This record gives sequence, C-alpha cells and structure tokens, in this order.
Amino acid sequence: MSNFYSKFSRILGCLSFILLTTSIHANAYSYVQSPYENIDYYELGMNSIENREFTKAIDYLKKALNKDPQNPYIRNNLAVALTSRGTYLYNQKIDLEKAANDYRSAIFYLQHYGKSQNTDTINENINIAHQNLTSVLKSANISTDAANRLKKAKELRGKGELAAAFVEYNYAAKERKYAYESYVALGDIMTVFSDEYNAAVYYDKALALNSKEAYLHLKFGRTLYKLGKYDTAVRELDIATENPKTKIEALALLETIWKNITLKNAQDAIAQMNLGAVYQKQGKFNQALAQYQLAQKLDNNNPMIKLNIATLYQQKGDFSEALAIYNSALKLNPSDITLNCYKAATLNQMGKQDEAINIYQKLLIQNPENAKIKNELLKTINSSSDIIATNYLENLSQNMPNDADIQYNYAYLLHKNHHYKDALPYYQKALQLDAKNIDAYLNIASIYKQQNNIELALQTLEQAKNIFPDNLKVAQTIKEIAEEKSFSLLQRATNLYQEKQYNEAINTYKLIKNPSEDVYLGIGACYQALENYDNAILFYNKAIQLDPSNPTSYYFLGLAYLYQKNFDKSEIALKKAMELDSINPDIKDAYKTLKFSKSEQIMNEGITLFESDMLEKAVEKFNKAIELCNENGYAHYYRGLALDMLKRSEKAIVDYKLAIELNPELTMIYYSLAVAYDNLNNRLEAKKMYQKFLDETQTDDEYSQYAKQRLSEL
Repeated sequence: MSNFYSKFSRILGCLSFILLTTSIHANAYSYVQSPYENIDYYELGMNSIENREFTKAIDYLKKALNKDPQNPYIRNNLAVALTSRGTYLYNQKIDLEKAANDYRSAIFYLQHYGKSQNTDTINENINIAHQNLTSVLKSANISTDAANRLKKAKELRGKGELAAAFVEYNYAAKERKYAYESYVALGDIMTVFSDEYNAAVYYDKALALNSKEAYLHLKFGRTLYKLGKYDTAVRELDIATENPKTKIEALALLETIWKNITLKNAQDAIAQMNLGAVYQKQGKFNQALAQYQLAQKLDNNNPMIKLNIATLYQQKGDFSEALAIYNSALKLNPSDITLNCYKAATLNQMGKQDEAINIYQKLLIQNPENAKIKNELLKTINSSSDIIATNYLENLSQNMPNDADIQYNYAYLLHKNHHYKDALPYYQKALQLDAKNIDAYLNIASIYKQQNNIELALQTLEQAKNIFPDNLKVAQTIKEIAEEKSFSLLQRATNLYQEKQYNEAINTYKLIKNPSEDVYLGIGACYQALENYDNAILFYNKAIQLDPSNPTSYYFLGLAYLYQKNFDKSEIALKKAMELDSINPDIKDAYKTLKFSKSEQIMNEGITLFESDMLEKAVEKFNKAIELCNENGYAHYYRGLALDMLKRSEKAIVDYKLAIELNPELTMIYYSLAVAYDNLNNRLEAKKMYQKFLDETQTDDEYSQYAKQRLSEL
C-alpha cells in the first residue's frame, strides 16, 4: 500500500506541475485495489480511471464512498479522478470554472470528508490540490479575497456543487466578519453529506460567534441528537423552545429524546419528569400531569417534580392547587427564591397583586442584585392601577435610591400621567445611575419639548447620540424636533416680516439651523424691504444653490436687480423664472416692469438729446425705447415732438394718438396734436384738438392762450 500512496503523490505532483504547461499525458496509472466490501463500485471506478473516463470514475467512486465513508483508498482515488478531470479541462482550455470546481471537490474529499486519520501522503496531496486550485484561479484572474470566496461559495451551493462550495466557505471563514455565516453553511453541507460529527463541530463554532440565533440552536440540537449526545442536545433544544419559530420542532425532538430515555429506563424519575415538562410546553396538560405523577411515584421526595406539578396547575388556571403546593414547599424552605417567585406570580394571576408585590419586595430587599426579581416586581406593579402603582413606586424610589430601573419606572409612571415636572428629576437620577438608558434620554427630551424648551430637548438627544451614535430612534427624534424648531422659527420670522420688523425677522431667520431655500428667500425679502439689495441678492442666490428649479427664487432675484437698475442681470433672472413657470402672472408682470424700466432709461437719454436739439439722435433713442416697450406712452409722445420739429407732422400725429391712448392723463398731447394738424393745414382737426386741449386743461398759461388765439383765427 505504501507503493500506492507514493505513486498517487507523484501523480498529483505531476498534475500540479502540468497546470503550468499545456497538456497531460496518459502514462499508466497503477492502483492497489481496496480490500473493502464495496469492491463492485470501487472496481468500476478504478477501471474508468484507467480508461480515462473520469466523469464515470467520479460517479462510481462517490457511490463506493457512500457505502464506506471512512475508506481512505476511496477518498484518495476519488480525488485522483476529480483532479485528472480538472487538469484535462484546464489543459484543453475547455472550462476553467469546472476545472476549479473539480479541484475544490478533490480538496473536500481529501481534507474534510469523513473522520479517518490522514496519512502523510494524503496531507501532501492536500497541499498539491490547494496549489492546483490556486493556479487555476490565478489563470482565470479570479479574486481570492474572503468576500469573493463567500460569494463564490453561495453561488456553488445554489447550483448544488456542495463539495466545491464547502472549500470556498472554509476559505471565507478565515475572515472574522464572514466566519459566522460560513460556519453555519459548512455545518449545513456536512449535514447533507450525513457527516453529523463535523456538522456539529461547525455549528458549535458558529454559536461561539453568535449564540442568539434560535434556528442554529435547533440545528445543533438536531445534529447532537443524531450523534446520540442527548445531554448536550437537550441543552440546545431547550434554548430553541424559547423562540416561537423553532419551538414546535424543538419540542418534538425533546419529546423523542425523553421517550427514548424512558423506554430504556422506565424507573428514571427525572426523565419521566422532563417528558412531562415537554408535554406541558406543548399544551398537552393531561399527558403532562400523568407523566409528573408517574415521576412522583418513582421519587416522591423530589421537590422539582412537585414544583413542575404546581407550574402545570398554574398554567391550567388551577391557581388554588398551585398555591397549595407552593405553600407546602415553602414550609420546608421559606427563603427559596424560585418558590417565592412562583407563588407571587400565582397570586398576581389570582388578582391578589398586593400580596404578590409584598413577596417580590421582600425578596428584592434580601437580593437587591437579582434582576429577575426586580423585573417581576416592576412588571406586577405596572400592571396595577396607576394610583396603586404610584404609591408603590414612590416608596421604592425612596427606599432604593441607587436603583436606576426603579427610578426610571417611577419617572415613567409620572410622565404617563402628565406629571412632567415631577417626572423629570427621576429620569435624570436614573441617568446618573445608568447613563446608557436610551429611553430615559428620549423621555426627558419629550418632556422638554412639551415644556417648549426645544434647546434642552435637543441637547439631551445629542447626549444620547454621543452614547448611541447608530440609534435610529434618537436620530429620527433629533430630526423631528429640529424640524419643529425650524418651523416655529420660520413662522415667527414670517410674522415679524409682515409686521415690518425686518431686522428682527432677519435675526430670527438666522437662528434656523440647516436653512432651506424658504429661509434664504425670507432673509432676502427682509433685506430687499430695507433696500439693502446687495444682501438680498446674496441670499436669493443661496436659495437658488439649494434648489435651482424654484422659479420664485429667480423671480425675487430679478426684482432685486431691477431695483438696482441692473437690467441685464434682472432680465437673465426673470427669463429663467419664466422658463420654470411660464404662466405665473407675477413673473410676467415683473418682466413687463423690467422692459418698461429699460425703455424709460433709454427714453430719458433721448429726452436729453431732444433738449439739446439733437433731434435725429433723439428719435433713434425713442425708437429703441418703443421697441423695448411699445406701451411706453411718454416715449411715443417725445418721439412725436421730435418728429414734429423735424417737419414730419404726419408721423408725429400717429405717435401722439398712441401716446394719448396709453396715457389719457397727458392732456398736453392734445395741444401737440392741434399744432401738428395746424402745420398740415388740417383746420378742422386742428380746431377740434385746440378745443379738446382747452376743455381738458385747467391752467391759463402760454399754451392755453395760444390755443384760444388759434381757435379765434381758425
């Protein structure tokens, strides 16, 4: 046999080397036949290897291994078949992924399958198989970090490649953050391969990292049961019964275990009692009682059996029966904590809360560090009416001033009944005793908020955040209160603005943390009302930075530039506002005002030229003013005057008529019209306009005198 192992080692070594070249040679394989009973599948597998039918060989040797899982010959030769196929796939460049899976599977059967001890040759072959896998993965440029190992393991498991998946999970488990998930998966795979021993090993490793997963306790318990390790199986299954999702299956297994034990030894009183406990948890009360009574016959002096019977009566609602047993047991051992707790719980269920509370209080005085007693006491007190609970908790808070839980519970009861001022110091004392009571911080903040002291509420929550940086409830509450504070400040600032207290409004706006665009718009509006347009523009631009799609921001920015007479920038802003909201009448009006203002500016330049007798240039300016805003009546009027002086009276008349239509209050236009008609010898129209002018004007100046004179002459 030593020749076989030596030959096998050389073959694997050769394959590992061949991975670096391009081909594999069919030099003769020589194997020693296994002297084990499954010679049929084994022979078929070996013959297939000789014929280089590796897939057949793998199938036959797996069947042989299923019959004899501890046979090292079969394990090794199965690894040879897998390695040979993998090397063929690699060298022929057929499928690197399948080649890698064959090497992974070879590693599994050599290193992880079964419990038989490895020889030096097998250990050497394990190393070679790992080298082969590494070479393939490197050739395929596949990342081998733990995260990718875990990802590949999941992929392989999903495809049913369990042996290959096992190897990848085993690699991933070396990284601590992936170890728990990997160990659970390794245990599951071993379970599929009916290797309960190794499955238990991996489940145990997983539980060492996370003992809170009920399903894992169930799996571990089930595996231990299959291994016949009933004591440890019972321990794990008991834990699994505490979770509703795993309780039914765990109890079914426990029932089977205790039945098996009682069948082997019907005189085992503890086993009979434990079977009764299982029935009790399953709700099979009659069967449980019968089982307890049988256990009691076998061991009448066992106090645990009596205690279980009492708990059964208690669960069934036979409180008097349960109480009688507890009282009987307490005569023998009056200071027993468990008995007293059961008695107190029974009294509470019977509605005798005062008696139950008194028992818990006495126990707590004797055992001040016992958290279970304290929790039961507080639970019982809090189930009472608020008046009774308040009295008890007030006394407890005075008698046990250094107990954080009692101080907190009293504070909470006061808080619940709207005694905010009284509750606050007890919450604060609870925090002094236990700075990690997250609910105390939240409730203190709630009281401060109720008292409209937002700053103290936020300070309290920030303290909590420093201790619990990842607590979502704290973060959410901070956000909600901060938003309420911001909204309150926003309302106050808005009211101040409406009352024209602009500086006070600005100061209030600036108190808002993380200001929104509405805040910046409000500040800008205040500065604009104070005619501080530079600052108004600054804050309008800040609003735009926060939300470039808000037309209101561009609208206000355009107005501020308009008031500065920066018409170009005003136009850019107002055009953007119209792009975003083309139907807004305020934006449209602002744009019209801009156009009129620009028109008026150019018109004034034209008036200056007109007054300097630069009539042609003046007309050019008036033309531009009218082009910008055709509704500028004054621009039409002044262009008419200039045209009149240039002897273009007909055109002047057109402008005059437009001017009077746009600005009916400009009565001087009638005079200009009359003169223009007069110049054209249109005596009829001239008379009408002179008369209209005199009818409209109330002054006696040179123009009215001339109009009267011409009327008499015409």
